[in-house]
Amino acid sequence: MKYTSEYIQKILKSPSAQRAIDYITPIYANAYAALWLMEVIGEETDLIVNWIDDYLEQVLPQTATWLLPYWEEEYGITPNDALTIEQRRNALLAVIRTRSPINPKKLESIVSLGTELDVNIIENLTKYSFGVIFKGISGLGYSKKARDIIDRLKPAHLYYDMTGFF
Repeated sequence: MKYTSEYIQKILKSPSAQRAIDYITPIYANAYAALWLMEVIGEETDLIVNWIDDYLEQVLPQTATWLLPYWEEEYGITPNDALTIEQRRNALLAVIRTRSPINPKKLESIVSLGTELDVNIIENLTKYSFGVIFKGISGLGYSKKARDIIDRLKPAHLYYDMTGFF
């Protein structure tokens, strides 16, 4: 604020009102009613700004919260409220990423999101094959889930091997 007074300090709590006071003449620094009007307008402006910021967060599935069920509906996913927001986002992102051609890096990303583990894909183990390596874990549950994802997404002419769990 360019100028201040006891009334301004006491009345103006809204960030928008505190910014707006700089645009009016200093004669209103001690105008009790005018400052309260400025505060009320500032509070409403803050609500609008917060709503817009929240709405912008919903535009991308990576940051969506209350709009997540609509994103899931758009991509044919049944909303599961038992999962965390982050798990629901990961499932949604996995579906979104499967809508276009798969390369090894993209397949790594999708399998990682689906299994919530670090995954490495090594190309050309032999002709028409690739390897899938999980970092730091072993277990059949993850193996089955990963196989389901890979079988659904990989090009039909490729073979893969998941022998290494480190």
